[in-house]
Amino acid sequence: MRALGFQVPGKVDRDSALAFDRQQARDALLVLELDGPLYQRELGLARERLAQAEKRLAASPDDVHLKSERDFQRNALDNEEQRASRLFLADAGTDLQALRQRYPDRQRYAIVHGQVRPISLYRNRAWALGGSASTEGVRALNVPQRWHDELEGLAPRAEQRAAQEQPQPFGAEVAFGQRLEPWIEQIQAR
Repeated sequence: MRALGFQVPGKVDRDSALAFDRQQARDALLVLELDGPLYQRELGLARERLAQAEKRLAASPDDVHLKSERDFQRNALDNEEQRASRLFLADAGTDLQALRQRYPDRQRYAIVHGQVRPISLYRNRAWALGGSASTEGVRALNVPQRWHDELEGLAPRAEQRAAQEQPQPFGAEVAFGQRLEPWIEQIQAR
């Protein structure tokens, strides 16, 4: 947070944490990681939570609360594997060249414009300081004319939405220009 220009207190107490919170959000460059180590870590944590829930249930197989917890963790893992985003925030900074040196793999890492705002949390009788990022720079994705018809075919029609049908999944290859503006290069229905 300090590297992004925020005033970070040396001693963290209630007053300094609340003062930290009051600072304005700042523009930053955000490094987004696609289907990489951060996603694998989340999958591992979800698997670990399920294994722990199953272990507790095995010790008390008639406990309905433990069955419910196991089912919840099983659904959470399924969601992480099948539906959740594989796109994670890996880093933030202000120097594009320095970030590109740290994250040179353009197939795995995209650098986009965004904003970071300070956040303080009081948890377990202690204050923790951190930040929250928003990807303002990728809210608009340029869609070249050649992809308009194909994307329209993938979007759910009014009758599909009324029947609560899921939209057809698709993959998109996104490129980023010199000013970090994103656009669709390729689309594949899945």
